[in-house]
Order: sequence, then C-alpha cells, then structure tokens
Amino acid sequence: MANRNSAYWEWPDGSYDWPADQCRPSQQKCCKPGPTGPQGPAGEPGPQGPAGESGLQGPAGESGGPAGPQGPRGEPGPVGPAGPRGEPGPMGPQGELGPAGPQGEPGRPGSAGPQGEPGTPGPAGEPGPMGPAGEPGQTGPTGPKGQAGSQGLQGPQGPQGDPGPAGPKGDAGPTGQVAPLLQPFMNSNIKGKQVIANGDAVKFPPLGETPGQYHGEGIAYDGIDTFIIKKAGLYSLTCVLSMAEGNPPDNIFSIELNGTLVAGASHLGTVGEIVLTRVGYYSKDTKLRIINHSGHAVTLFHASASSSSSGHLALFRFADDGVGAARNSGEDAAMLN
Repeated sequence: MANRNSAYWEWPDGSYDWPADQCRPSQQKCCKPGPTGPQGPAGEPGPQGPAGESGLQGPAGESGGPAGPQGPRGEPGPVGPAGPRGEPGPMGPQGELGPAGPQGEPGRPGSAGPQGEPGTPGPAGEPGPMGPAGEPGQTGPTGPKGQAGSQGLQGPQGPQGDPGPAGPKGDAGPTGQVAPLLQPFMNSNIKGKQVIANGDAVKFPPLGETPGQYHGEGIAYDGIDTFIIKKAGLYSLTCVLSMAEGNPPDNIFSIELNGTLVAGASHLGTVGEIVLTRVGYYSKDTKLRIINHSGHAVTLFHASASSSSSGHLALFRFADDGVGAARNSGEDAAMLN
C-alpha cells in the first residue's frame, strides 16, 4: 500500500520504488543524482528465458509523478548476421489463360533457298507431225563479181605473110615558122610598206628601179599599177602579196582585165601571203591590174630580212595566138566585154 506522505511507493508485495530525486534509507546521506553519462554500447542479447505463467492482474495503481527527462538515444547496435534461407514454399495452382494479345504485323518474306539440282531428263517424246511447207523466201542480193581468171597461154605465132608492094610517096608539108627566141616577159618586186584601200590597185615600182623590174618587148607598164599587153598570146601570171600584222580577217585580191575581175584569191587570217595565179589568152591592148576586193583596206609589208618581199609579180607569154588562142578567144572575149 502506498504511503502518500512518504517519498516512495510501496507495493503490496513489499517492493518499493524510490523517486529519482530522493535518497534511499540505506544511503547515509541524501544527494541529488548527477548528470546522465553517455550510453554505453549495447550488449549482445541474452538467451530468452522460458515464458512464466501469467499472474493475476493487480488493481491499477495511481498515476505516478511526472516523467523524468529522456536520456539521449544510444547508437544503434550492429546488424546481426542474416539467418539461413528458408525452403521454397509449394507452387501455387496454375492461373487461368489470359485473353489473346493483338496479332503482330506479318514478317518479311525469307530469302529464296538455293536452287536444287536439275532432275534427270525424261525420255524423249515421239516426233510430232510435220508442219506445212513455208513460203519460199525472197531472193538474196547478187554477190560481187568474181575476179577474172588468169589469161591463157598465147598460141604459137602463125607464119609471116609475104611483104606487100611499097605505097606512093606523100607530098611534103609546109615549112613551119621559127618561134622568136625571147617572148614578152615582165617581173616586178614591191618594196616597203603599202596601204591599199578597198577597190584600189596594188602599186608597183617605176621602171628601172633596182631591185625592181625587167620587161621584154610586148608588155608595157604605166609606171604605177597597170600592165598593157602589146603582143597577143597565151600568158601565165603569178602574183604573191605579203600582208602585215594588224589587218582585219578575210582579205581578198583579184586580177582585173580591162575593168573586169576574172580571178581572185583569199586569206581568212590577218597576216600571211595571198597568191594569185592564172593562165589565159590575152589579146592586144589588154590592161591588167591587181585589185583589193576585201571590203576594207589592207596593209602590205616586207619581211625583216628582205626589203623587197612586200609583193612579187611575174607575167610572161609562152605561146602565140595559134590553135590555143582560137580555143580561148571566145571565153576571154566574154570576160573582157
């Protein structure tokens, strides 16, 4: 039974609890407890004792005084070793089959396997009936003619006949004329630089200039640009002109007979030589010039190594006005008129 006026509780079994701030009777003097020391490490748990029989529950005691301050929490003890793994339990019953899932997309076709070896050929079938004859094809082209065969051997020569009587002697032909030793001839070189406007004639040096001219009887020269035929016949003319650098392209020069252009030569470039040549029948008093027919002015100039290479003209007579002249007279007459 508890004594309310005492500083402790006394239980019916004779035990008692002393308050924390009271001295026990066994102590010689009463003192207040000191501060709580640090909690020591937790000891290993002891073996569990057998469970005691449950006693009768005593009456509830009166509530005690206020609870003292709680001491600091001790550090957690080390984790004990894991116990042995238990035996697996029995397998439960099989669950019911779930609903079928959606059908997947069809897979891609697999690659073709390797080709098998060919089988053994079967027995040959019986030949079918012959079809109707086809229409005859078109005749092919005639092949090339073969080469001629080799000539046969010549037969033996027959016997020679008797000579016939001699024929009468023919009349003697007329005596021909002796050609002159020197035919008309003209030669001329062009010196220095010369600019020839379109439609103008090429100018040649005056007679007697060296190096320059030589002319024989039968060709006259006006000393500027015109040659005059004084003896009719077949003539050959050659003229070479040397173009200086800087000319326009497409340059043309022509031979003029009595004001009519009868022959020409062209040069597509801007520098180089133009060569005119002609053979024809020229009648007496035919006037001959070399004309620029390019449509623009052309500059002639000599080579650096020869001051007389700006141009060259050669005109000479090589036959009289006999048979050859008769064949060409009509042509030249048409050109000269």
